Amino acid sequence: MKLKRKGLLFFILAFIVLLVIARLTGAYQFYTLPTSSMEPNLPVGKRILATNLKGPKRNGIILFSRKINDRFENDPYGKESTFCSRLIAMGGDTLQVKNGFAYINGFLVDDTLHLKFPYVVSGKDFSNLITALELDVEKDRSGDFMMMGDSAYARLSGKQYDQIKNVIHLERRTHLRMADTTIYPGKGWTIDNFGPYVIPPDHYFVMGDNRYNAMDSRYVGPIPSTNYEGCLLIKF
Repeated sequence: MKLKRKGLLFFILAFIVLLVIARLTGAYQFYTLPTSSMEPNLPVGKRILATNLKGPKRNGIILFSRKINDRFENDPYGKESTFCSRLIAMGGDTLQVKNGFAYINGFLVDDTLHLKFPYVVSGKDFSNLITALELDVEKDRSGDFMMMGDSAYARLSGKQYDQIKNVIHLERRTHLRMADTTIYPGKGWTIDNFGPYVIPPDHYFVMGDNRYNAMDSRYVGPIPSTNYEGCLLIKF
């Protein structure tokens, strides 16, 4: 019995040591989503397990670091923080964003059903929209559904849009917000219509699935590949 107990104790200690090593080396990383930038795929508060034992792949979800100031802008003297986004393009790829959708070397790479885009709906149809999507607006904290005078605003995933597009009139809301002009000078690109842009060598271009609520490469520029921390393994 004593030998069995010693063996079990040794196994537990070895397991704990391996977990600590895996954590310190980045082999396994636990991360909690603090924002809605990756909705609908990764809601606020969602926990994920990531690893640096696998390399990044196009259209995969990755973790990376950036040094930022209090406004989440790039700052070489700022605090180093970890971010989660979708890897859209890699060094040498030609990226173009058309009406919010990403194209690489001329081909659509987005899974259009798993992105969020804003729509405007008439005030009289807003209650029908809420009913059709079986939403509890009083408990909703996403900010995706709100009244704006005589009309209403709804940020919908592709699945939600397909549910109601034939019964409620929806108008896609185009965002004219500019991409960062200090990073992309003289281009006049918006976050909806961006590029063509050739990704620099050894860099990644990342975007959030919640296309209008993500501080991604349209604002902060491409991410150096050395800032890669890991890719998504499991969400739970």
